[in-house]
Amino acid sequence: MLRASSSDPTPQNRFWKQIWTLKVPPKLKHFAWHVAHDLDLPTKENLVKRKVLQDPTCDRCKGICEWVGHALFTCPCVQDAWCAANVDRAIFKSEGKMGVRVIVRDGEGKVMGALSEKMPGRLAVEEVEALAM
Repeated sequence: MLRASSSDPTPQNRFWKQIWTLKVPPKLKHFAWHVAHDLDLPTKENLVKRKVLQDPTCDRCKGICEWVGHALFTCPCVQDAWCAANVDRAIFKSEGKMGVRVIVRDGEGKVMGALSEKMPGRLAVEEVEALAM
């Protein structure tokens, strides 16, 4: 997970400063922060920890514990939804950078928007994909 204070000069802190200055709705920035830090998201795993539920198994695939990465990316039942977003990522370990490419299409397949960005940081593949969204 990404942890950085506001005075921390690490690549993660620079990355988050870039995120906070993006011209996107604040709720998207906050959602990215919550996903990257696994904060307050109502996954079954978190609801079990809070003693709201007893079983953390994913209701959609009945396969494994529903944690953030599974609920948003790895659950077979949500894979089709991401096909419409066409998210691609790359991690350049030797450069300490990562890249994302996103093409968003409407229900008819027409391109509504696109993004291609190379930025500093070392994140897990799931975190890069989450931040791309």
